[in-house]
Amino acid sequence: MAITREKKKEIIDEVSKLIADAKLVVFVNFHALSVSDEGKLRKTLRSSGSGYRVVKKTLLRRVLGESGTGGSIPELTGEVALAYGSDDVLSTAREMYAFQKRSLGTLTIVGGIFQGSYIDAVTVLTLATIPSREALYGRLAWTLSAPASGFVRTLGEVTTSFVRGLSAIHRARSAV
Repeated sequence: MAITREKKKEIIDEVSKLIADAKLVVFVNFHALSVSDEGKLRKTLRSSGSGYRVVKKTLLRRVLGESGTGGSIPELTGEVALAYGSDDVLSTAREMYAFQKRSLGTLTIVGGIFQGSYIDAVTVLTLATIPSREALYGRLAWTLSAPASGFVRTLGEVTTSFVRGLSAIHRARSAV
């Protein structure tokens, strides 16, 4: 069934607003994704403050051409959908990466838009595998405390070595 011009204009306006408002947009090829799996994906994305929208490639290319985004548009092959998020930058990428791993080839990340420029699939996967904020804070705390704890261990070793030396001298004099 053909889409009317008014409906196309409506879709273009909606997708343009989604892309403009989103901090991260992930383009995915959802070939052979079942309806039930797509429903699960939508529910998972919704719970993390993200969204999912299937768009015709011709309309999407028109929106992307008019968006003023830097770089070159990734190759959009197969059936294309957008996963977008405006709350947490990394949650959308993480959810799509996790679903891609579980879906066994039915969903593939093909690129995205991040900070006003197009990114490839490898960059999206890199964003998805960045540790959480809490994990990064833990690493930072360990890194900051490592020199101090190393210094304390060194001081403890000096006194331990001194005591061992005194003990060895005492045993040597007692043996004589």
